[in-house]
Amino acid sequence: MRKLYELYGIYLPIFILILPLAVVLRTVALFTDLAQYGHFENDLLANISAWIAAAAALFFITYMFTGKKNIKLIPSFESPANYVPSGLVAVAMAMLGAHLLATATGTDLHAQSIYGRIISIAAPILAFISVIYFALSTIMIARRSIRRSDFGIITLMFICMYVAYIYLDPALPINAPTKITDEIAYLAIAMFFLGETRLSLGRESWRRYISFAFIGSILTAYSAIPNLIYYFAREESVSLSIYESILTLAFFIFITSKIFLTPMLTKDATSDVVSKIIAIEEARREAIESTESTEEPEQTSAEEDENQITISYEEPIENDTAEQTAESEEKEVSAE
Repeated sequence: MRKLYELYGIYLPIFILILPLAVVLRTVALFTDLAQYGHFENDLLANISAWIAAAAALFFITYMFTGKKNIKLIPSFESPANYVPSGLVAVAMAMLGAHLLATATGTDLHAQSIYGRIISIAAPILAFISVIYFALSTIMIARRSIRRSDFGIITLMFICMYVAYIYLDPALPINAPTKITDEIAYLAIAMFFLGETRLSLGRESWRRYISFAFIGSILTAYSAIPNLIYYFAREESVSLSIYESILTLAFFIFITSKIFLTPMLTKDATSDVVSKIIAIEEARREAIESTESTEEPEQTSAEEDENQITISYEEPIENDTAEQTAESEEKEVSAE
């Protein structure tokens, strides 16, 4: 708990307080005020819960600017807090993909327009490919993986495609509160996956990652939990299908597990060591340069002294040689 508070500070208790409050208020609103076509008869509770969720999202955006600085953590894919939620999302996404494929080949309402037809075919294909990302997250423990990041980008594409799928659904009006809630939840998931994919590339941006994790957790819970409670109580789906609500709940578990896993990661001391080594090397280089600059005049004077000594010793040697040559010539003359 101490590590959680050190990393998140005041954001953690606010997250723990806001999430259940928004979920409970929306659940009550669904049971008491839900009318036809995704609207509410008395929208007081629905509006209060929506404003709470929106205010929470805006508040947690500020973590990017006011959160703990210089967060140096090593991403890990070995913890059960990673691969268990990843397995849940993989199963839920496969179920939704099968449902989308079945509806796309039948009397699907999305197929009434060319855009809806394209999305109805592309969405299940991307869903099945996205399952590979979560499967790799359960079996691949390598810190960096280009392959895993590639499938993460495809997962991001599927999420954006599914937002368009919800938007084009003609069963509900475009301004239906229930439809807008699901769209915003999946947009929050998409923003979180931008940071999640960066982990596999070794380009972590921890403050942005944590900020969108808080937002994604609150908005997915706000969408999925009331929808599922209402479905099992009334046997009526508020979202497009029960499979969508199950996937949204799986994403909520996945993102929330990341929130509590991140503070437990090993601190990356490599960057600290490297910075210290660089600082020591720069100090050493400056010391050497300053020493060389002070020793240059002394070396010049020493070289001049050596030249003078050489000259003084060479002159007598030349005189001695001349005297020896003169003496030898005199001996030769006398001998003759």
